[in-house]
Amino acid sequence: MVILSIYGIDTIRLKLLCVSDKIDKRLQPARYPGGSKWFANIFILLCVLYTLSSTILYLHKQFQEVRPLDYITGKLSRDEYISLYRYEYPAFKFINEHTLENSKVLFFYLGGRGYYCDREYIPDNGNSFPMLHHFIEIDPSGTQLMSFLKENGITHFLIFNHYFMQHMGQNQNRENSYQLQKFMLNYTKKVFDQNGFAVFKIALS
Repeated sequence: MVILSIYGIDTIRLKLLCVSDKIDKRLQPARYPGGSKWFANIFILLCVLYTLSSTILYLHKQFQEVRPLDYITGKLSRDEYISLYRYEYPAFKFINEHTLENSKVLFFYLGGRGYYCDREYIPDNGNSFPMLHHFIEIDPSGTQLMSFLKENGITHFLIFNHYFMQHMGQNQNRENSYQLQKFMLNYTKKVFDQNGFAVFKIALS
């Protein structure tokens, strides 16, 4: 793109110079040294500056938002810097440092954002929360849900609290919601909660 842009600018410059040559022939060279070529070059320069101004402003804005100097100069550590833009990162850091290597995490309302997770995980494709309600509806005691978790080796939940609680309250079957809350209290333990993301350990034994 840079090469094509420069090529295009040079093509316009040459065409303007050709036009300026024709104009110069009608002027008196002694009275107008340089003729209209000077104006053509100034015009091209102004066009280039105008075109680049938007790009420069955009880069300046990005530089302010990304704040690379805070990380480069050591003002912020790697973990602190990532946490500024990836709010779920502290939860991943906790999982990486405080869970066994064979742990398996089920995501709720995180989609596939598991880049920083060093443990095996199951991304949320919109099915995690409905799956819980499905098992609770079949068996309010939570026995079948626990069997499913054990069979699939799931040891932890990583939950985006805002949407989890929102969908919990929107569920029309209040009894299912109550039983699900009861399941979370009886069979899971919250071991981390920061930036709206919580890690729950499942009591598999």
